[in-house]
Amino acid sequence: KTLMKLMLLLIVLQITIFLSIDSLNSNKALPITHQRCLKLKMIQCSDKDFIQSTKKSFVSLVASGFFSMGVIGLFIPLAPVIAEDVVWTDRNRLAAETWRAVDEGYFDRTFGGQDWFKLRQSVVKKKYTSDNELYQSLSEMVSKLGDKYTRYLTPAQYEALVSSATGQLTGIGMELEPVPPNEDKSKIPVGTTIVARTEDGSPAEAAGLQRGDIILNVDGTVADRLSPEEVAALSRGKEGTKASLQVSRNGQVVDITAIRRPITLKGTSSGQIEVISSQKGKKLQVGFVKIRSFSSTTKDEVTRALEAMHSENSARPDVLVFDLRGNGGGLLQGAVDTSNLLLKPGKIVVFVVSKDGQAQALQTLSNGITSTDMDLPDLTTPVYILVNANTASAAEVFAAAMRENDREGPVFLVGEKTFGKGIIQNLQSLREGGIAVTVARYETPLHHNINKIGINVDIPVSCDSTLDTTISCVKKISLID
Repeated sequence: KTLMKLMLLLIVLQITIFLSIDSLNSNKALPITHQRCLKLKMIQCSDKDFIQSTKKSFVSLVASGFFSMGVIGLFIPLAPVIAEDVVWTDRNRLAAETWRAVDEGYFDRTFGGQDWFKLRQSVVKKKYTSDNELYQSLSEMVSKLGDKYTRYLTPAQYEALVSSATGQLTGIGMELEPVPPNEDKSKIPVGTTIVARTEDGSPAEAAGLQRGDIILNVDGTVADRLSPEEVAALSRGKEGTKASLQVSRNGQVVDITAIRRPITLKGTSSGQIEVISSQKGKKLQVGFVKIRSFSSTTKDEVTRALEAMHSENSARPDVLVFDLRGNGGGLLQGAVDTSNLLLKPGKIVVFVVSKDGQAQALQTLSNGITSTDMDLPDLTTPVYILVNANTASAAEVFAAAMRENDREGPVFLVGEKTFGKGIIQNLQSLREGGIAVTVARYETPLHHNINKIGINVDIPVSCDSTLDTTISCVKKISLID
């Protein structure tokens, strides 16, 4: 109703202004003496004629102005109604900010076939009674896009995600992943998130949490329908507080209590073992690096690991193994940076395709990397990359870049077909929490689109990321020298 009244107001004002201007410009509205002056091009007109005609035109304009003011006066009672529509609380402002972030950046400009502006009205004008009600409403709005990676993040979830990307958080020090797709679900009564590992010396390790435990409950919140990220967010909190967990272990429910403290996540682990070559039967030195998630520190961590393998106190590896099983991605730039250690300068790692269809190539550094190790980048050592169904996003970028570029040393993907996540999210902070928005997709160096497809392996090997260590997986591979 308010909109209809405003439209009527604008129409009346437009007509009024038009009539006012027309009364000045139309010759028919002018006095005869003035018309005659115009026809005679003012040759025979006196100043008196113009003064008289101008006075009459001015009176007409003033009358029109008073009429316009009167019309506007009729709509003054509408002011409170109009004002009421634009008075927002902070919750309404957060709703509008969330909608705008998606509207400006979302990759799919059809918005999943949704009436995106109608959704805005439903969340922005709603009167919220609590923050949780607002968060739920925002999550539901974004979920209608049909893109599970575009999601609203509560303040706790946003903080947890940023912490994991930077390697700093306050929690209990456990790494989580989804229950493997090929796992016999009949053996799992409840739960979809499993403990992949615990940090050395962490509260989780001290409390007895074990690899392979299935998370059932965190601080009273049932976890059977939560993602690993959501479970991880629940386990984090203020330093010194207790995290109470229930887990399923060998069919038994086990209670775990751990005290939260600051944790520095170690995104990689590395080592070196000696194995026997399957082809020539000779001993091979195998250097391995486990990358759990790509972050801003991954390249530096892998650099240190490779430098240690190349040091005088260590036998130079004949084969390198990178374990990306269970690596859900992390920061795309972290994967690009790490590629510098194994590829020639200026090589394309990935193409990022924007919502406008423009492709941008992300490449290794044109001048190479800075390292005291003269053997870096390592272009000759054969590389084996362990992957599985939970290897996704930035981890797939790294794997594809290694295989599709022309290294002198061969590259083999080993394990199972990867997840197939070929889209990129931008993480944006909001006045409360944040939002992850799918802003682009990526293509491999050979322009393969792997989204919802995945990457096939060269050497199929069954190697469970929660049960088999990197070393046990290496021993299953038929290595070449």
